[in-house]
Amino acid sequence: MVCCEKNIVNGIEVSKFKTVSISVVIRMPLEREFVTYNALIPYVLKRGSDKYNTIRKVNLKTDELLGAVFDTCIVKKGEEQILQFFIEVIDKREFVEKAVEFLSEIITKPLVENKGFKKEFVDGEKENLKYEILGRKNNKREYARLKCVEIMCENEPFGIYGDGYVEDLEKIDEKNLYKHYRYILDNYALEFYYVGSISKDSFNEYVEKYFGNISKDSIKFKENIVFSKKDINVVKESESLSQGKLCMGIRTKVKPNSDEFYVLLAANEIFGGGANSKLFLKLREEKGLCYYINSFVYRFKTIIAVQSGIKKDDFHDAVNLIKESIEDIQKGNFEKEDFDSAICGLIKKYKGIFDYPSGIMDFYLAQNMIGDDRSLKDVIEKFKTISMKEISEVMKKIYIDTIYFLC
Repeated sequence: MVCCEKNIVNGIEVSKFKTVSISVVIRMPLEREFVTYNALIPYVLKRGSDKYNTIRKVNLKTDELLGAVFDTCIVKKGEEQILQFFIEVIDKREFVEKAVEFLSEIITKPLVENKGFKKEFVDGEKENLKYEILGRKNNKREYARLKCVEIMCENEPFGIYGDGYVEDLEKIDEKNLYKHYRYILDNYALEFYYVGSISKDSFNEYVEKYFGNISKDSIKFKENIVFSKKDINVVKESESLSQGKLCMGIRTKVKPNSDEFYVLLAANEIFGGGANSKLFLKLREEKGLCYYINSFVYRFKTIIAVQSGIKKDDFHDAVNLIKESIEDIQKGNFEKEDFDSAICGLIKKYKGIFDYPSGIMDFYLAQNMIGDDRSLKDVIEKFKTISMKEISEVMKKIYIDTIYFLC
């Protein structure tokens, strides 16, 4: 990668793809006051700019770029909210330049009417966002995960919903939304990522040509690891369900940019990250207590979440077996075969990132956010150095914080 002096440009030069993928991101703190404003903005911008002032004209432009793929979204990574603009074009210099120019039109020259965004665009996207937010509860498995995080991190930015809140929508209009977007452009850096065969110098030339000298510093990643052991917070919510949804939030003491983080990933694979994990084998295969079970690590908060579908009457048995599985790994009660399977699984997973431009860009965005200089190859080599003892030691640094059960 390269970080150019005048623009934050991160180039991953590879020739294996027939396309060039480009992503422009704007990183902002996750703040309750502005979260819904930020969630609306990428979708309003996607509907048209000053030059391409209808969805039809936007689509005609992407067709002109021989079927370029264009999209926008809002994502929550740790305690940051990130606007993302993405385009993929065929691997030819003239198309790459036109793609950068198009993104510049969308991002820096939005359609403005009467000192605000186009009212029709804003009203339409407010309605779309409203139904998306209300729809959170339709996927009970996902709803349980979100509620567990909200309860566990109620006094931390991480507990804020990244796609906003319905109660905020009424106060948002085309003028104050545009004013907020101008504030974003004035105060936060644009970061550029691309994957393709184009040279870094050429890509940076296009960025400077169409975006100008954007020299703001990116916001500094705030490491907010809360680790204060207390009684487990158990919250149960009742609904008419055929299958209960269990989610457990587990605190760790691991820094996301440390060597130990990669040990935690390996420990989680043994714990609940794969089909050979302790949770899957013990709760599903041996005891038949759950319909599904898995665990995963939130990279930027280093929180482990366990998700499972169980019967209401099996709640206590399931929780006790999950606790027992943690203790087993802490005591080193796992086989060399389990360890080898976990390491091989992680290496395969990270090698798979090389197959997708979006995965490569997302990996380097994450590394840049937390100040981790390791490349994909470095991370893969790191996994090969982990020991079984390190797995046990890192699991001794965790504790269950919150148990949420929708039953």
